[in-house]
Amino acid sequence: MSTVLLASQAQYHSAFPKGRFPYGTKAFTDVNTAKVEAVRHFISYDEKGSPRLGIILGMCEGRWTAPFSAPFAEIAYNKPQSLERIYDFISELTDTLQGAPLRVTLPPAFYDPQMMPALHGVLANFASKTIWDYNYHLPVANASDFAGTISRAARKNLKQARSHNFTFTPTDDIDRAYAVIEANRRSHGYPLAMSLEQVKQTVAPGPGGVEADFFILSAGTADVAAAMAYRVTPDIAQVIYWGDAPGHSGERPMNILPAFMLRHYSDAGVRILDIGPASTSGIPNQGLCRFKESIGCILSLKPTFIF
Repeated sequence: MSTVLLASQAQYHSAFPKGRFPYGTKAFTDVNTAKVEAVRHFISYDEKGSPRLGIILGMCEGRWTAPFSAPFAEIAYNKPQSLERIYDFISELTDTLQGAPLRVTLPPAFYDPQMMPALHGVLANFASKTIWDYNYHLPVANASDFAGTISRAARKNLKQARSHNFTFTPTDDIDRAYAVIEANRRSHGYPLAMSLEQVKQTVAPGPGGVEADFFILSAGTADVAAAMAYRVTPDIAQVIYWGDAPGHSGERPMNILPAFMLRHYSDAGVRILDIGPASTSGIPNQGLCRFKESIGCILSLKPTFIF
């Protein structure tokens, strides 16, 4: 049997000093605290007083949420936990919240093949509703034969993209990469969740800063596409934003950008490039799903649990 207690931020990070993902760090939480009305840290202790599991929640419009500004939440643990421990943690947590609404989004199973299925199963059994979003990732091993892993139509687009002799550049110029991505989102009527300043705060060098990579695809002096990715674990990079500049989609830069990124991450020893979801609240964007499948992506499921 475990006991879930409200903890201070210092107690929480002392209990779980090595987060599995950057989204559970003190620095990441501090950058995003202003986006919610309150932040609370909870720790599950065993009979001997040792911390077993933990979670950081933010209050937003009358509901506790995790994450409150990230692709997914981190349920913290120092080592894999049993189903019984996870069951006790979720049961005690919901009791501690005294019926307050709760929403938790977790990463797909490939982020931790041992613990994620266990967490998914237990939370799904407790939740009143589970939403499964369509998430896509690329094995970095595809870098060795990218053209052989994609669809026939995608190979045609890749050939067209190669005819433009694009230049692929990893860059420290965040402003330049962000400008391309912002223009892409604006042209499609989609807002960016993070401002340029928030991006810079999140990836700032030093303890707790998220390790990030920025890339530019250019043709001559024109930037035609850009990407921003987090190093979420030592062997998984996650695309946060990517897109082509308005007026350049006909050159098919988005069909060759993944090939360049896979080659870059193969050299860096990364195993998986998480491209991210192609759905909203479980409703797939069919065109986006087709594109991601055409470039060799593997489908996984990213769950959101509503209590």
